[in-house]
Amino acid sequence: MTKTITISCNSGDCWANKNNDFGDGSPGYLYVIDNPGVSNSNVKTWLPFTIPLRRVTVEQAYLKITPYASGSDVGDLIFSCENATNPATPTTGADLNGRSLTSFAATLAMGTFTADVENTYQIDNPVQEVLNRPDWVGGSVLAVVIWENTIGDNTRQIYSYEGDASKRAKLVINYTELPTNMSYFY
Repeated sequence: MTKTITISCNSGDCWANKNNDFGDGSPGYLYVIDNPGVSNSNVKTWLPFTIPLRRVTVEQAYLKITPYASGSDVGDLIFSCENATNPATPTTGADLNGRSLTSFAATLAMGTFTADVENTYQIDNPVQEVLNRPDWVGGSVLAVVIWENTIGDNTRQIYSYEGDASKRAKLVINYTELPTNMSYFY
């Protein structure tokens, strides 16, 4: 039987560009594509979620993000997870940019960003890869990382943890539990 859980982003969400400029979301938003005034500053955005699940098969995992402002330039966003169980919040741009990412990544068309209208991206494989880690336990942090390298110098922002609580990032996981006598590593 498939179950569903929706988890809101924790505090600690942040972003960094290729120049290691760093932002913690305190103005109410996070950059997911370029920060203004810095050419070719492609951004990585780090979104932490405390996941209570253990020993599950992910049927679908969806990241829901809400744009802080509108934008219509096209391109692809890449969605990975940090390849770690319960990672600490990055404290600098170099720290975030040096994090190891899952081997699975979902490259998805960004589409138009309309302010305050939620966008949904399916990221099953990166989430399952982290939940399959041998050191994974329920209650650990799973960090979703959004990045891009093709869109150019166009700014896009999403609501941060410090912004509107109803619009911060959410992770929806549809899953089935594995029997207790069955290994969840495959």
